[in-house]
Amino acid sequence: MKLRQNRLLVVLFLILAVLSLGIVGCSSKTDKDKPAAVEKKVYKLAHSMAVDHPRNVAALKFAELVKERTGGKVEIVVYPNSQLGSEVQIAEAVKMGSIDFSALGPAFANYVPESAVFGLPFLYGSYQEAYASIDGPLGKKMIPLSQEKGFFLLSIWDHGFRHVTNNIKPIEKPEDLKGLKVRTPEEFVNVETFKTLGCSVMAMPFAELYLALQQKVVDGEENPFGNIYYGKLYEVQKYLSLTSHIYTSTPLIANLNTWNKIPKDVQDIMLQAAEESKISMRKLIQEDENKLLADLKAKGMIVNTPDLAPFREAAKPVYKNLEDRIGKDIIAEALKSTAK
Repeated sequence: MKLRQNRLLVVLFLILAVLSLGIVGCSSKTDKDKPAAVEKKVYKLAHSMAVDHPRNVAALKFAELVKERTGGKVEIVVYPNSQLGSEVQIAEAVKMGSIDFSALGPAFANYVPESAVFGLPFLYGSYQEAYASIDGPLGKKMIPLSQEKGFFLLSIWDHGFRHVTNNIKPIEKPEDLKGLKVRTPEEFVNVETFKTLGCSVMAMPFAELYLALQQKVVDGEENPFGNIYYGKLYEVQKYLSLTSHIYTSTPLIANLNTWNKIPKDVQDIMLQAAEESKISMRKLIQEDENKLLADLKAKGMIVNTPDLAPFREAAKPVYKNLEDRIGKDIIAEALKSTAK
């Protein structure tokens, strides 16, 4: 009887062991068959403008569209207001790969000098002229030129026409600029333009400009309405002269090695998002112009509109002076595109 009971216990033990192995096997198979978790990719996009500036609005829209269309698998974190450095420092960081993306202003031309052609003085008389040039063959030439310098150019966004502000007097004619201490961005076209117009030029990052004006290190500066308003330069500047002397574009760039590692389907999403953000930014900047000008007047700035013909004539030597740096053929193509 006892032997029979022992046999029963052995059989039960074996059955339980087999069942146990089956359960483990099923569990193991289930885990193995589970799809691997998709790794979330996070990229950094840095720029120098304030959080409420159209550049940041466009950058946030770009990031939002990419996140939405990749189902949250790709996130672009935007760092505005020079949080990660000045424009020059950000451009260098993108080139080195420590920052993935940037919406840059004039500083990009220090790396891809041909792109400075869009900022030649008095080249464009309207936004439509500028957009036609940037969206046409000349703008497309900047893509391979950017790649040669370690960048991928996703799009060329807007930034607006630049105007002169100062604390000395309204600028009515080119002679009024002679001897004036003027801050420009750290970019050679702006520097060359104001040197040619007779100014004492000091190039510095935008983040340092407010204090330089407040402490009278410089008398004036030149920027689009958005920079003047959102940077609160009206607090430290009295006169605003509507010179529209330079159109400033905003190249949206990526580190080339980073870009090449992004899957093709995600690249396509990013390019489409960049294009849509460009269009909305252009619309915002143009709609903002009248409102911002009225707001700057309400803030106490004294506004004048000079005759631009003498300024245009005085700035002509800049084109010849920069032929070696930008490229004579590139400048000729830009002039042809505007029928000038």
